[in-house]
Amino acid sequence: MRRDAPQKIELELKQGKPVMKKSFLLFAALTLWIPCLAHAASLSAGFTYQGRLTDNGSPANGAYDMRFTLHSASSGANTQVGGTIQIASVLVTNGLFKEELDFGASPFDGEDRWLEIGVRPGGGTNSFTVLDPRQRLSPAPYALFAPAAGTAKGVAANAVSVTQLNTGAAPVNGQVLAYNGTALVWTNASTVASAWTLNGNAGTTPGVNFLGTTDNEPLELWVNGSRALRLEPKTNGGPNVTGGSSDNLIATDSVVSATIGGGDHNSIQSGAWNSTISGGCCNTVQLDASYSFIGGGYGNVIQTQAVYSVLGGGLANEIQRKAEYSTVGGGLRNLIRDNAAHGTIGGGSGNEIQEGATDSTIGGGHGNWIETNSVRSSIGGGSGNVLNNAGWSTIAGGVNNVILNSAACSVGGGIGNRVEDRTSYSTVSGGIANVIRTNADYATIGGGDANICDGSHATVPGGMLNNASGDFSFAAGSRAKANHTGAFVWADSSGFDFQSLQTNEFAVRATGGARFVSGIDTNGTPVAGVTLPAGSGSWSSLSDRNAKTNFTPINPRELLERLAQLPIQTWNYKTQSESVRHIGPTAQDFAAAFRVGEDDLHIATVDEGGVALAAIQGLNQKVEQKETEITELKQRLEKLEKLLE
Repeated sequence: MRRDAPQKIELELKQGKPVMKKSFLLFAALTLWIPCLAHAASLSAGFTYQGRLTDNGSPANGAYDMRFTLHSASSGANTQVGGTIQIASVLVTNGLFKEELDFGASPFDGEDRWLEIGVRPGGGTNSFTVLDPRQRLSPAPYALFAPAAGTAKGVAANAVSVTQLNTGAAPVNGQVLAYNGTALVWTNASTVASAWTLNGNAGTTPGVNFLGTTDNEPLELWVNGSRALRLEPKTNGGPNVTGGSSDNLIATDSVVSATIGGGDHNSIQSGAWNSTISGGCCNTVQLDASYSFIGGGYGNVIQTQAVYSVLGGGLANEIQRKAEYSTVGGGLRNLIRDNAAHGTIGGGSGNEIQEGATDSTIGGGHGNWIETNSVRSSIGGGSGNVLNNAGWSTIAGGVNNVILNSAACSVGGGIGNRVEDRTSYSTVSGGIANVIRTNADYATIGGGDANICDGSHATVPGGMLNNASGDFSFAAGSRAKANHTGAFVWADSSGFDFQSLQTNEFAVRATGGARFVSGIDTNGTPVAGVTLPAGSGSWSSLSDRNAKTNFTPINPRELLERLAQLPIQTWNYKTQSESVRHIGPTAQDFAAAFRVGEDDLHIATVDEGGVALAAIQGLNQKVEQKETEITELKQRLEKLEKLLE
């Protein structure tokens, strides 16, 4: 070992106190000399340290006290190793000084060591000023740890020959020491057979060249002292792959081809073959839930035997026991309960598909429930909607809508709409507080407010406070009450109930009048129809001259003669009671007599009135003719009477 190679340090004194400079020059003071290794044990533990001290930029001269300590770290407290060497009045000449330091052999145990130096004016009582940073010792002092090198690790004398150690040349950057079959030589890492380098490999053959193991033991990759990836071989399938935190766990007893991609505290339990957790935290695929998938999130669970299920992410979502082939896209605390196979919850929060409600779907929203045995049903979204034992039924959205114990019903949306018990195939499209009541099968409410259907096949298209309680009934407007089977009731906004009076009635309350238009011109102007004016008791037919054409004069006397020959009888309609009598001609006789109207099955009131008016004119003409004849006869009689006188 060489002992004459010095450590060199620069110090600077300012205002009479030693102050360390910000940079220091540290020579390789001690070096390892291989030929001397056999004699290392007989050398002393001391080594020479040389430094250079300046005062206000000029080399220092005079005596200085110095303190030397060894440390196990480059900085920090409680790191001193061995004792303290304090030397008084070290002579510094022209800035140079040299001292031999001996800490003994025990501090040099093969670990890194740093030298800390303190300086103060010679003979002073002030505190030492400490050099910062500490100086790492070069290899020479570590040779003190080699007294037993001749027999270290049990290597016998002469077991390694000089020929084998001789490389024949100095290495260059990036080379490694390898045995070429004859001797150890320096070579590039990439040329070493089967070696993988940090710079990548070329010319490899997949299947022949690989990273990994050849036995039936797991392979782990560690990062920063913790496992980051575990590959676990399986004889009956693909390996289990566990990435992320070392707290992630795949059961080793009966799981094959399972994967945890990352995250923390995720687990795949026994029997969950071919299942995957991509990441997140505290997610679990439980016993025998094979072919299942959790994408991420926190605290999500696919429970026992819920095979082929998918949980995308979110927080605290669950697919419970035997709810196979089910899906929860994400969200918060969504739940598919036991045996609700093939169920789907797209997202949202607090949504639930309960036991036995197979093949059902909740698209999202909050607090929507498909309850027990509501098979093949769906809730699109909204909040607080409930399907209770309502198979094949749908609530599209809205708030607090309910279908109870009824099959194949639907609520389109709105607020607080209900389809009640044992009512199948019925629909509420929307609105608020509309109700289809018990046993009102095939009923429909289009919307509106507080409408009710009590009858089967009944309809309320909308409006407010309408009630179609009769089967096949219809109620519309405001406060229309279709209480009879087949009744059609339309009520205006008068603010009072308007009720049907009998079965199959058509009842309309229109206090503003009624109007029926049966024809329009090219501009859409009504040119034909009838009107029932407000407060009136009879219809008014449109008779505007501008709405008429092809005028032809008639002969009132001739028409009167035809009318005189027209059979007029009393009769009753076949659809009415025999006690209900009517008087008038038949349409066939009327058409034959006057040749007017659309056909010979109906008599238009306008034609009937026209014939009556024409007959009156003909009768008037006949009366006037008779009056003329009477006047003439009176005059002749007067003349005769005068002659007789």
